[in-house]
Formats: sequence, C-alpha cells, structure tokens
Amino acid sequence: MNKASAAKPVAATEPGLFDIVKEGLEHTIAYARGEKPLRVTHVVVNPPPEYSPAKVRAVRRKLNVSQAAFASILGVSVATVHSWEQGRQAPSRQACRMLQMVEKMSQRVLDLVVVRTSPKNRKVPATGGKGR
Repeated sequence: MNKASAAKPVAATEPGLFDIVKEGLEHTIAYARGEKPLRVTHVVVNPPPEYSPAKVRAVRRKLNVSQAAFASILGVSVATVHSWEQGRQAPSRQACRMLQMVEKMSQRVLDLVVVRTSPKNRKVPATGGKGR
C-alpha cells in the first residue's frame, strides 16, 4: 500500500475558499433578486492629529532611528523628514495618519518593516580608514 492510499481524509473544520466565494455569490444573487437586504455599516473616522516639528521628532526618537531610516519607514525622502522636524513644511493629512499609526504601534511597525539592524556602537576593524 502506498502512502497516498494510506492517508485518511481529514474532516474540514472551516469552509474552504470555494465555499466562501460560493456563499458570497449566492448572497449577491439573492440581493439582486430582491430576496435579501444588504447590511450597511456606517463608520465615522476621526481626522488624523496634527504633528508639530517636536512631535514628529518625538515619534522618530521613540523608534530610535535616524532621519534616513524614518524616511524609509514612512516612504518619504530624508529631506521631507528634515523639513517636518525643522518646521519648514507640515506633514500632509496622509503623512499625519501614518505618523499616528507609527506612534501608536511603534514596535509593530519596526517588526513589519525593518529587515535587520546593526549595533549602534559596533567595533570597526582598524584598517587605517580604508575598507577591506
């Protein structure tokens, strides 16, 4: 007897993708025929808070990253982060929403976007200032 025939069928405890899609299509058809009402949920979203230069800097420092790393995390240029921190430019509403999420979930953001870190005070081999 080979392994394939020896395997016992496993009872499905959760619906598969086909079943989920099928059920959704059945609901859609029932709605189109007037047999089923749609469920509507109204959501009110608060506007993002404004970020002052000091608050932008505080969020970056909370992550303990450089302006360059912070810019990379947010998907903006280093010049943009610098101008926010210097007060020459205010973050857009979209940027404020991103800053809000980074501020509230800083460790999760780092876990999500940082590939690797290196020690801040790592020892560099003495090569006379030249690379290997």
